[in-house]
Amino acid sequence: EKKAKNSNVDRILKHIDDTFTQNITLSDIASCVDLTVPYCCALVKKELGCTIYDLVSKKRITLAQHYITETNLPLKEISLKFLLLSYIYNHFQI
Repeated sequence: EKKAKNSNVDRILKHIDDTFTQNITLSDIASCVDLTVPYCCALVKKELGCTIYDLVSKKRITLAQHYITETNLPLKEISLKFLLLSYIYNHFQI
């Protein structure tokens, strides 16, 4: 994972790490650092070169991949657990 130069981005990344398995919003993330949503999004894009959505999705997908390969949980349960139902359905054609 990329290291940010900006302390606000570090706090955003920490918040994402702590909450990515939950149904979080951009407003939740921006409010954790007392920034507006547009400024928060622009700051992350500038510092890390990707969107907040991309960061959250990547974390969810990585953890879901672990569960798919390391557990016997059904794909539907895994996709619901990580809020990835449409992603898993589209990529694994179930």
